[in-house]
This record gives sequence, C-alpha cells and structure tokens, in this order.
Amino acid sequence: MERALIQQQLDRAEGYLHLDIRRVTEQRKRVINLESVGRDAALAREQLSQAEELQAMHVADVERLRRELLDVSE
Repeated sequence: MERALIQQQLDRAEGYLHLDIRRVTEQRKRVINLESVGRDAALAREQLSQAEELQAMHVADVERLRRELLDVSE
C-alpha cells in the first residue's frame, strides 16, 4: 500500500481511537453514577462493554497501520 494512503488511514484510525477514549470514559462515569444512586446500570454496563470492544478494535487497527507504515518506510 502506498505510504500516503497508509498515513491517511492511520490518521483516521487514531481519530476514532481518541473518540473511543472519551466515549469509554463518559460511559464509565454513567455506570458509576447510576450505581451510586442505586439504579439499574445493566444497560449502561452493556454499552460500556460495547464501547470498550470498539476501542480495542481501533487500537488493533492503529497498531497494524503503524507496522505497515514502518514496513513501507524501510
């Protein structure tokens, strides 16, 4: 793959990852807030789990694209 294309994909994946970090942080706060007032947090925990899975996928994409970028640079 061409270096510029890989860099573009990496930039996009890193942007998604930054969004994921904020989303996971906010969702954790929701779970904590719900549980602290004794409310059912099952749905919030499920949404947190899904956000964490998405974040893990984006981490894997970033790592893969960084390796590809290094391979193209050599």
